[in-house]
Formats: sequence, C-alpha cells, structure tokens
Amino acid sequence: AALQGEGRDAIALLRDHVSLALDGAPQVFGWQLRTAQGAERPCELRLARMPGSVRQLIRCTITDISARQRDERIAAAERAVLEKVAANAALAESLHAICSYVETVAPGGIAAIGVLAPGGQAFEALLAPRMPADLVALLDRQTIDIRHGSCAASVYLARPIYVADVG
Repeated sequence: AALQGEGRDAIALLRDHVSLALDGAPQVFGWQLRTAQGAERPCELRLARMPGSVRQLIRCTITDISARQRDERIAAAERAVLEKVAANAALAESLHAICSYVETVAPGGIAAIGVLAPGGQAFEALLAPRMPADLVALLDRQTIDIRHGSCAASVYLARPIYVADVG
C-alpha cells in the first residue's frame, strides 16, 4: 500500500480523516499526490462535511503547496544568513550559510564561494559544501586565470560562470 507522511498507510490515514470530517470536525492535512507523469507533488487536503443533506457528503479541496514550501525554505535560508552576520560568526560559517541559501534558491545547483588571497591573484580558500571534495581540493588556492576552473575564470572575466555538471 502507498505510504503518506510519517510512513502511515495512505488508505488508513484517509479513512481516519474522512471519519473525523463526517463527525463534523473539518480536517486539514498534508498529502503527497502523484501527477499523471509520475511526479510527486506536496499538497494540502481540506475535508469538510456538507450541511443539510440526507446523505453524508464531504467536500474535499486539494491545494498544491510546493511553491509555499519552497518560499518557506528560502525564507529559512535567508534567516540563517542574517543570523550568522548578526552574530558576527566566523567568515566560513557565514559563507556556508550563503552557499546553502543559493542552493535553496536554485534546487539541484551547487554553490561555491572563493575567498581571494591578498593581492587578488589566487584563492586563499574555496568554500563549496556540496561540491565533490576532490574537485574542491583541485580548485582550492588556484591562481586567478581563465584555465583554472569556473571560480577562477569567473573572477578573471569579472562575470558569473555557470557550469552544467561538476560531477
């Protein structure tokens, strides 16, 4: 049987909510729906008993909440960055929070921040929490040049560089 939040059987969970709605208690709960293409979509279901009928009827409203959940994740990531800055956290902690924020805004993306060494000719450090460790080790402390990876090329060209696949 299909499972819903917290690993509960979907049919049993829905049966419980329908029973409560039929008893007059409106129900609002999360539900994972599957689209015709097979993609999972987070939704909110609202069940309410319809008044004035001889038969027991329930109205069900289904709302796609994926955009709301994305907005909540972005707001939480923004707060994390601001909290690090306000707390005067170590630079690495603040930069890590910024990388997490960027990766929240661009799902599937990997953020990297290079800290320039004095003089601006090389990186002093490269922070990329989700980038493969061997790639970070290769790019860390690279000189600024168009041939030394996307971070160095971005600084050299003074413009953003987007890479399709770093794996």
